[in-house]
Amino acid sequence: MKKVLPFFLLCFSPFFSSAQAGTFKYDRTGSFSEGLAPVYIGNKLGYIDTTGREVIPVIYDDDYRADRFRYGVALVKMNNLYGLVDRTGKLVVPCAYSFIDDFNEGMAAAYKPGGGMGYINTKGDAVVPLQYKILTMLGGVKCVNGLMPVQESGNKIGFFNKAGKQIVPFMYASVSNFSEGLALVRRLWDGKAGFINTAGLTVIAEKYDNATSF
Repeated sequence: MKKVLPFFLLCFSPFFSSAQAGTFKYDRTGSFSEGLAPVYIGNKLGYIDTTGREVIPVIYDDDYRADRFRYGVALVKMNNLYGLVDRTGKLVVPCAYSFIDDFNEGMAAAYKPGGGMGYINTKGDAVVPLQYKILTMLGGVKCVNGLMPVQESGNKIGFFNKAGKQIVPFMYASVSNFSEGLALVRRLWDGKAGFINTAGLTVIAEKYDNATSF
């Protein structure tokens, strides 16, 4: 038997359809962070606040990493280059970087097109100049306990602090990010492992075949 819709739904269903069409304008949305949530139309990204107001227009490239605010800024991408936008929608760091890592302790590793890496703060200031060799580490390169790993052209690694001062000289073949105030270090790739503190002093001698971070 054919179902017959109640008269009331027949009368008002066009109204509901048009209301829904006018209300839902985004193809998908993400979760809120720091009061803003990402919204998507096609392959473009913007942000809305908790009232639904579009604070950041849907003009940036959809990117799997660009989906949340942290430290008052969010990563945005345009023409395959990355920048940072603040919660008012202002582009505080122009889309001029080939890559910007996640922020940690207010600092992020940044990479310029054609090579060279350093660290920027949330204002886009290059605290550590983008002139160093690209460094890859387990867990990513990041600022932990106020120190950031950097690799110079001779492949030796040291650490800079958030004021841009070098605390640990370029003398290690491999390091880990700091954890609980200590970093795992090796002077040679096949050498012994030990630990240094945030002053760059050896506190656990390099005598172990293997070790993991605290």
